Amino acid sequence: MYKKSVNTSNNKTQFDKAELNIEFKKSKASEPFVDDPNVEQPRSWPFEADTKQGKGTRAQLTEYMAEVFSRQHRLFGFTLFICGPLARFIRWDRAGAIVSKQFDYCQDSQPLVQFLWRFCHLDDAKRGHDPSVRPATSEEAKLAKEKLSQWRPRKERAVVVFTVPDDNGNPREFMGWGSMAAPYSVIGRCTRAFPVYEKATDKCYFLKDVWRAYMLDPEADVLRELAEKQVEHVPKFLCGGDIDGQVTETDLYVPKEEESLPTDKPRTWPKGDNWLRITQRFHHRFVMDCIGKSLKEFENSKQLMQVVSDAFTACQQAYERCERRIHRDISGRNILIDENGRGILIDWDLSKREADLHQLRRHERTGTWQFMSCLLLARHHFIHTIQDDMESFIYVMLYFGLRYLKHHSLTRSTPDMLTFLFDDEAHDSNNHIVGGYAKTMMFESTSGVGPNFGFFSGPFQSWWRWAHVAARQWIRRCSAPVTAPGSIEDIPFIGEDTEPTAVEVTNLRLYDHSEMAWMFKMCLASRNWPENELRPVDAAPEADGGITISSFVSSNHLESEHANEDGAIGGSGKQSQNSRGQGSRGGSGSQHPKKQSTPTHSMATRAGSKSNQG
Repeated sequence: MYKKSVNTSNNKTQFDKAELNIEFKKSKASEPFVDDPNVEQPRSWPFEADTKQGKGTRAQLTEYMAEVFSRQHRLFGFTLFICGPLARFIRWDRAGAIVSKQFDYCQDSQPLVQFLWRFCHLDDAKRGHDPSVRPATSEEAKLAKEKLSQWRPRKERAVVVFTVPDDNGNPREFMGWGSMAAPYSVIGRCTRAFPVYEKATDKCYFLKDVWRAYMLDPEADVLRELAEKQVEHVPKFLCGGDIDGQVTETDLYVPKEEESLPTDKPRTWPKGDNWLRITQRFHHRFVMDCIGKSLKEFENSKQLMQVVSDAFTACQQAYERCERRIHRDISGRNILIDENGRGILIDWDLSKREADLHQLRRHERTGTWQFMSCLLLARHHFIHTIQDDMESFIYVMLYFGLRYLKHHSLTRSTPDMLTFLFDDEAHDSNNHIVGGYAKTMMFESTSGVGPNFGFFSGPFQSWWRWAHVAARQWIRRCSAPVTAPGSIEDIPFIGEDTEPTAVEVTNLRLYDHSEMAWMFKMCLASRNWPENELRPVDAAPEADGGITISSFVSSNHLESEHANEDGAIGGSGKQSQNSRGQGSRGGSGSQHPKKQSTPTHSMATRAGSKSNQG
């Protein structure tokens, strides 16, 4: 359903202008949900249809809404699903979906008529559009395209204007023309990233828009802390934070695991186990005075090491100066090159203080699959340590070295080696997705990159040889799967009846940041860097650069890892209504058509859409 002003004569389907999704099916077999008449036993019925057609319809509904959410700036949206004489309503937001019980509109048309009448009389905000984003005027659009021309989107996009408050609450307006990163799922963090232009200062900045899980620290606050503690090589925070009143509502319909159904919502219908995946999310938007280049744009092997070394410095200083804050997502996509050719470590939204990590559920893993440590991939432990981050830095160096630098004696072609080492996955006896086997074998023997493998850049090769020993040393010390360790000293060790002494532990190269920092410094100071080194050449142009999981890894794997990143799996993730953020759900952005008396079901859902529309 569109507004009257939308011209559909040449294009019937325009997700960027859709107001309401309406899906029709003839056959009852296409019904994606199966209602249970017994509402008194909330988890005893598999609400989601398990038939092939039912699963297909559910995926179709989810992908349609994913397209709408990816092309519009929305807080929530609605679907009207009609299957023969039966209909039901679905309300979507970044936490999940609320599904009503089906009703026969031929027998009783009032719920359908009332919904459509009310929906048509709602303003944009109450239909789910974000009121803090507006279309640019023609004059603003012309100016923005001129100022943002170097970040021109691959496909034409409308210029929009974001309103972001400063620290005093005064609104600032930033124009964006196409995002550099866009979400392709309905739920989760759903990060958007925009180069933006502010007319008032005549400067370009970088805007990040994300739906953060309630248990994570707001990234704006983290960047403020990093600046206060004078941590180097991190983005400079400008303004922004949580947007007042913009918070998910699906989680309100989910009871805590230890609670019965909320007394004020007696007709809520949380069937099956999927509601355990639902977590409360806050809309978080902020602006940074930094627009960096991708790490893959480094000019030579020394600059690659310098940029990664700078990011490592940021990681080390955050741990030492900010009450042991750990980044938890070291990857190629999160290290940028600034205008001076130095490194910046970005995306601190998953970071947590070491002491706070012990409060997390033991089955949570965070990170980008290609760069996660062997032990995390193997589910050896679940409390993220500084050693996991340091091992990730080793994989960043290896990945970009293999892909872009000259090397010799590799046992496979470079694309095959990248897939073999970095996309390695399998299922364990509990059907959990695990990985890290190929990486472990690379450190334990010569079955990985090869016995005579090396980089032509001498200092880069020296660093790699040191890192190879450091990782092997740490992995050998760690045992088979155990319960989550509390600290370095708590990790069991292989081949010993008792743990080694503290002195032996501290001799490990990855015990803390100091030895890796020293190795970066020594290699960068070397006089043996190659002169007139050829510019890097991409040896695997079809690969994804470690930005996302490659096609080798299933889409379900990708989505489950992204869900795990912010602790959304394994509990309702729900706070009481009295403790939800600012204590406010106010603002037009959180309103929707008046709730019907029809029972509802809370559902966590994902989309597999791979559209490049942003």
